[in-house]
Amino acid sequence: MSSLIIENLKSDPMKIRLMHMPQKFEGDSPRAGEMFIYIMAMGLFSLASELKKAGHDVEIVHAGMEFLADPAFDLKKYFIKENPDLLIFSLNWHPQIFETIEAARAAKRVLPGVKTAFGGFTASVFAEELLEDFSESVDFIISGDGELPLVELAQKLSKGEEPEGVPNLFFRKDGKAQSPATYWCPSEPEFSSYDFADFSLLRRAESFSAPYIVPPGSTLQSIAGHDVFYLATSRGCTVNCSFCGGGKNAHGQYFKRSEPIFRNPEAVLHSVAQALDHGMRSVYICFEMPHARQDYYADLFDAMAREFGSGRIRMLFESSVLPDKRFIESFAHAFDLSGSQYILSPTSCQEHLRKRFLGSFYSNAELEKSLAALESAAIETLLYFSIMPGQSLDQTKEMIRWQTHLRNRYSALIQTMPIELEPGAPWALEPDKFGLRILRKSARDYYLHHKALSCEKIDIQRQVGIDDDALIKSWRFFEEFERRRSQA
Repeated sequence: MSSLIIENLKSDPMKIRLMHMPQKFEGDSPRAGEMFIYIMAMGLFSLASELKKAGHDVEIVHAGMEFLADPAFDLKKYFIKENPDLLIFSLNWHPQIFETIEAARAAKRVLPGVKTAFGGFTASVFAEELLEDFSESVDFIISGDGELPLVELAQKLSKGEEPEGVPNLFFRKDGKAQSPATYWCPSEPEFSSYDFADFSLLRRAESFSAPYIVPPGSTLQSIAGHDVFYLATSRGCTVNCSFCGGGKNAHGQYFKRSEPIFRNPEAVLHSVAQALDHGMRSVYICFEMPHARQDYYADLFDAMAREFGSGRIRMLFESSVLPDKRFIESFAHAFDLSGSQYILSPTSCQEHLRKRFLGSFYSNAELEKSLAALESAAIETLLYFSIMPGQSLDQTKEMIRWQTHLRNRYSALIQTMPIELEPGAPWALEPDKFGLRILRKSARDYYLHHKALSCEKIDIQRQVGIDDDALIKSWRFFEEFERRRSQA
């Protein structure tokens, strides 16, 4: 967003708080005391920065950090003390849905005049339903990119105007959800102008860390060593994995984005410098690289080595495509390999299942060739697997054998995790096409599921949200195998 546009959108200052709510496990949950989705969406920084440029009083509040800093932290008391005009809740990942809706409901109970807006992937998928079925919690939904829409919304609210005409904005009129009249996506120059690492906008920034999962008994001090900074380099995707709600079609449907956009290297280097100044030493990038811009990351890594020195930074790079020779060479030269990883998700050892469910395909032989190249360059690899619908017990045993081979031959780290049903994913939108019987469809379904999951013991079938006897049988076999292996 250009400075001229921001200048034209300046309005009377509003007090705005951007909220991140992790999923909390309590009560009889076997994970009681744990927090999930502790990581914030990267866009909270850019949203806050653009609102600040427009003249508003802005702060990002990570509720997870508040809970760890003070176990007695009370959201209602915080809302009363701050008395904001507008609360913006990040609802990017579906496990956040229960805590986010309840936090917004609590805010509106103690501050009847406050306005609440939700944004992120899950909010975008369920925009109309959230407005109509959770009207006591949410007033507005930003579908897709939010930088310009939120600035325009704040401008209208500060002037007491109705929100019609704000791009990407779902709102209620006469009790019914209204769709946006127009949609907006940032251009690459606009995207490059956003600030994704202004720690001055984050409450308790001195304690910021971003593990994905926080184990029971954690404190801010105990997780302070987790210094991974999630680095914004691009938005969008080039493929459609069946289980992912953030693929190419999702970006097209909910964000109106036809192809990925990239920040220019200078902007990315500035974010890295900000993170280094804040004490972070590891950065995390997750992206599916389009072939037309295959050299983007190799060029970026070379620039990072020139700017910050070779071996100063640790890199965690997650991709669904195999790295080429230049990528591996640039990675090995630029980063501290003692704490860096290349992360891949082969998902299944069965090539036909990988071809069916993943948006990009590579054979087992191709994967092993890449693992050998990465090992030769002293780059550690982490491989994510899961048990897929229709996967038989024999296929699960074959997966275990292949995982053992990959560990022994290439020193690969292996994690095997359930894939939960995700809003906006192809197999959630068209389960019949994939031969699935799914257990969750609506926002209410996800809300009730995570309400139960937060305080109860949930079986694997309800956890993944798919009714599949072969999948459940395989998961139970695998869990028992892992239990025995850990005790051996």
